[in-house]
Amino acid sequence: ILAKDEQKRADKFYFERHRKNFIIFRSFLRQILSKYLNISAAEIKFQYKEFGKPKITESQNANNIQFNITHSENIALVAISKNKPVGIDTELIRPLKDHLKISKRFFSKKEHEFIIKETPKKRVATFFRIWTRKEALIKASGKGLFQDLNTFSTVFTQNRKTKKIITETRQTFIIQDLDFKTKFKTAVC
Repeated sequence: ILAKDEQKRADKFYFERHRKNFIIFRSFLRQILSKYLNISAAEIKFQYKEFGKPKITESQNANNIQFNITHSENIALVAISKNKPVGIDTELIRPLKDHLKISKRFFSKKEHEFIIKETPKKRVATFFRIWTRKEALIKASGKGLFQDLNTFSTVFTQNRKTKKIITETRQTFIIQDLDFKTKFKTAVC
């Protein structure tokens, strides 16, 4: 059910498991979108925005369905929205020895300080919580990593599961944490 450009992209993966995951996850995305579009999964045509985010061609998308996909390990998640941009990210919480260096370089000062204030046992999980929030937002914006990650903060006030963020381009986004797997951090925007 994949288009030729998707098949070519799959063939470029060096590791077989990455290639298989791409094929499975992209097929999964097409199956889900086909239910919203009332066409077969193989018929769906994608266009790519300026920074590479895929979108459904306008001629097939009368209801302005927006989508985003994320995967980590063997988990894939899809976010779908009507008329609003959407982004989603999930990450397996795993040992990461440079998380403080990464947060200092790429996160806002407030986010980096928030991580440092955590107990050493909680720092990596907090790093991934902030990372998934930031990734979800930049995916929703359509800019991906072309957007500076330190220009906005995703630190929530205590006991909140959502946060409203206005970017430097005056776009407004709502970020929400999704906790459904204990070994993963997930956010949708």
